[in-house]
Amino acid sequence: MKKQVALVLLFCFTLACGAVLFEFQARAQEAETYKVDKEKCALLIRYGKDALDRARYEEAKYYFQTAVQTDPYNPKPWNWYDLASFYAAADQMKKEGKYMVRPTQPAETPALAPGASEKETMTAPAAPQPPAAPPAAPQPAPKFKIGQDEGC
Repeated sequence: MKKQVALVLLFCFTLACGAVLFEFQARAQEAETYKVDKEKCALLIRYGKDALDRARYEEAKYYFQTAVQTDPYNPKPWNWYDLASFYAAADQMKKEGKYMVRPTQPAETPALAPGASEKETMTAPAAPQPPAAPPAAPQPAPKFKIGQDEGC
């Protein structure tokens, strides 16, 4: 009976040591194969900022994505990548003519009458306002739907 317990304990000890050694070896391999290059990351961020300044959003997105891959623990390239992604999506929507929110004319600026110039509208006397209507019932918020997710 003592031999069986000793064998079971030896087996468990060997198994535990093997698991620890395997984990240690896996981490050592990961550290060897993956090296953080801070200088390359900084250079790629600079290139990405230059591309953003020139309104080349897809190119900037590429540079920031490469910077993230170079140094994934640095929050700067992640933030710049997110910003470039938003700009690229907005630029694409602008090119396609698809807007999520259409601009409306504010209530305090008077609408132009057909054929009237902006100067005539500004100098014309204000018409008497009808009494204010009671507030309308609140309408449900429109549902937002993501068409294509980039995974960022």
